[in-house]
Amino acid sequence: MQKLLGKPPVKTKPIINAERFGTLKSLLQKELFHPLDESKAFLPEETALVKSVRTETAAMNRNNVTRTQAYLSYYRWNPEVHWSFLAHMVSRNGGYHMTDLKSSSMTHLFSKEDRQKFFFFLERANSAVFADSFPQLLLYEHSKRRKFPFRKFLQIFHISRFIAPIWESFLNEPHSPLLTSALIINEQRMLQER
Repeated sequence: MQKLLGKPPVKTKPIINAERFGTLKSLLQKELFHPLDESKAFLPEETALVKSVRTETAAMNRNNVTRTQAYLSYYRWNPEVHWSFLAHMVSRNGGYHMTDLKSSSMTHLFSKEDRQKFFFFLERANSAVFADSFPQLLLYEHSKRRKFPFRKFLQIFHISRFIAPIWESFLNEPHSPLLTSALIINEQRMLQER
């Protein structure tokens, strides 16, 4: 765009430096190309945490209004997780589109059947992202209070193994731009697979 306007290109700063990238790359390769050898046994307090995360995720995933509010509330308590504010904005935007599809202003553009299809498409996509991401956010919030093996909860919540080293890196040394980028990639991959 800047070339079209005759302006010199702006040099962007990389999200992470080369050393951190090398470390993260090796952690990701190890994670993705080696068998998962975590214990599948859960202690009573871990079982309670799983139940709590499932219950809260289901309660907040009722509709787009509850999802949008959950992301914003989460961001207010965990401002270092920039992705939750981004998710709030995207969810809110999706809600505007869903409202438009239900209003009379769209009747001349789409048939009722097409409006319904687009509405359910937005609803299912937003719900799927929430169901995948919110358990991760809640687990991070719990891990701030008390250390626990984050990786152990991957399978039970069907969380991609790709994101585990990112969260572990974030727990050791918070780097919001990296976490945000990784969560965007992770959720985009999940939607594309569906």
